[in-house]
Amino acid sequence: MKMNDIKASNYSYHSFFDYMTDKLEIAVLPHNLHNDIAGLSIKDKHGHSSISYQSTHHLHRQNFTKCHELGHFLLEHQGSIFTYSEENIPQEIEANIFAGQLLAPDIVLYGKIVIEKRTFQDIIKDLGISYEALKIRLKQILADKSNLSINEIESIILDYLTRKNNDLKDCLEQLSNRFIQDFKMVEINPIEHIEYLLEHNDIVTSLQVPALENNDFRNQLPTQYSVGWQFGRGVEFYYAWNKKQISQEQAQELSNDTWFRLAY
Repeated sequence: MKMNDIKASNYSYHSFFDYMTDKLEIAVLPHNLHNDIAGLSIKDKHGHSSISYQSTHHLHRQNFTKCHELGHFLLEHQGSIFTYSEENIPQEIEANIFAGQLLAPDIVLYGKIVIEKRTFQDIIKDLGISYEALKIRLKQILADKSNLSINEIESIILDYLTRKNNDLKDCLEQLSNRFIQDFKMVEINPIEHIEYLLEHNDIVTSLQVPALENNDFRNQLPTQYSVGWQFGRGVEFYYAWNKKQISQEQAQELSNDTWFRLAY
């Protein structure tokens, strides 16, 4: 969310999922798998990777399965083949937690419930998450951030999904500092941030990635990137571009356009 500046109201797991599967060159394929298997991940000895998901399942379950299988790769689980059924083993539990958090991050649920006042059913549609997965995510958040007992948590969530009262909204609102602080503490790797931005833009500036202002950091950039400096009329910033995509002259022209918009 921070990397591509997505607001909670517009969040979808697709942006991260698509970015990571493209970056890691993971093929994502619908398959007609055995009824007991929701998904399958393969890392072969040649470095080829794939995620398969059950094409006959409901869309919300497919979403969870794809996120679950991606979790095996990003959590660096040991093995070359992962089959997602209902096995209660540590790697599967970790992948389930990852999938739920990717589909419905804490800060997104806070925004949906407290700011937008969305109902349980609204959030299911907004995020493409299943009824059961959303219940689990809400329980996890309250258990992690509040001092409520399990019985109190289950009662609050039951009342929320049946629209009896606003207790869940009020509870999350009281915990707003925790949500905001936790979100602010999430750090973006600046080189990955630059890499992401240059996939969608021709140049990136230190106004977007402040680390570019640091000389030591600039010296650590991969060799395909070049850096320039733009200044004048109280405006100053560094900018970077991918030499394989545009020339130095094109980058300079784009930085001039950015400088002009800020200076005049």
